[in-house]
Amino acid sequence: MLKDIYRSSLEFVSSKTGLPSQKLSQILRFLMVGGGLNLALLGLVFGLEQSGFGYDFALLITNIVGLFINYILNRTFVFGSSGRVIRTAALYALTYASVYVLQLGLYRVIFATDLFHEYLAIILTVGITAIYAYIMLEKVVFPDK
Repeated sequence: MLKDIYRSSLEFVSSKTGLPSQKLSQILRFLMVGGGLNLALLGLVFGLEQSGFGYDFALLITNIVGLFINYILNRTFVFGSSGRVIRTAALYALTYASVYVLQLGLYRVIFATDLFHEYLAIILTVGITAIYAYIMLEKVVFPDK
């Protein structure tokens, strides 16, 4: 039943946007992986901190674990890549390094304009960099599909 609802929803959105259902499904998987993983990692960083690890160390461990899991899930579940692991892992690392730099820069520019509250600036920054990350992963890191 859920599969039917999922398929009919994809077909509906596809008919309204003109995007193929397969592309919409890939975007949805990307958002589910990113959102779900970030929620899980939030729990991990708080758990590590509560277990006596300092915040900086907890954040470092969480980022390393998160990037590794995110790479695996994006490679297999989202993009179904059969590209060489060394190549895709290196490009993935460079992509997320550029995402980090882009997030820092965008946040400072958006927040500095005083047009948006700090929280809205964060949401805009995350949204813009998520779109950038998806495009880079699809076109550069995992283009073989």
